[in-house]
Amino acid sequence: ENIAAIHDVPSDKILAAAFAAAAKAGGAPGNPSRLAPVVDGGALPSDPFTPAAPAISANVPVMIGWNKDEWSLFAASEPWFGKLTEAELAERAKQVAGDKAEALLAAFKKLHPDYSPTYLMNDFTTNMRMFIGSVTLAERKAAQNAAPVYLYNLVWETPVGGGIFKSPHTLEMPFVFNNVDKSRPLVGPGDAPEKMAAQMSDAWIAFARTGDPNTASIPKWPPYDAKRRATMTFDIESKVVDDPLSEVRKILQG
Repeated sequence: ENIAAIHDVPSDKILAAAFAAAAKAGGAPGNPSRLAPVVDGGALPSDPFTPAAPAISANVPVMIGWNKDEWSLFAASEPWFGKLTEAELAERAKQVAGDKAEALLAAFKKLHPDYSPTYLMNDFTTNMRMFIGSVTLAERKAAQNAAPVYLYNLVWETPVGGGIFKSPHTLEMPFVFNNVDKSRPLVGPGDAPEKMAAQMSDAWIAFARTGDPNTASIPKWPPYDAKRRATMTFDIESKVVDDPLSEVRKILQG
């Protein structure tokens, strides 16, 4: 009844309400991560991008992407991380991918022949969540044929922790905001992070200003479409790759 009054509510009461709502929704105890907007037919008439891109923002350009090893940031604290065996990998793969597990595992081994079972398992979660979700959104946005969508993939690996994280979730943030000196615990020493930041921050600033991320700092970045599937692959030497992880995409979309 009084939106302004929320500013006077103590933060501990807001947190308590968040945890209570999460518990009511079936979330894990002490984890409010399921507190989220819901489709109500009014303020949120439908799921964004399901089953199609929203008409209300058809003329708004979009940039979306994923990091090569997103899930390592979350999995590194798991007791199995770094210890997973081939047999355990096969079992876990079936749990998360069902009848697609065998084909996906073969595709991941082809893509990353140097990856241990731990990082191959990381491939499963990263690609079944972040990769295919980004591709689906890009496809649906491109299908509107109204405003462009640009897809990217960050593959540069941070040396922090002996390289344990590879290209984890959130690694792009210090590059996008060009504050690597404040983010050395994540990006590591040297000038390589600064080279990444020079490219990515330029692209993000250009996109924010014009809706087009192209700058002199990176190769020509075409909009995404379901035919070419052009994807900017960010690395020290960035390049555009058409339909990266093609075999994985086809299996997941099959």
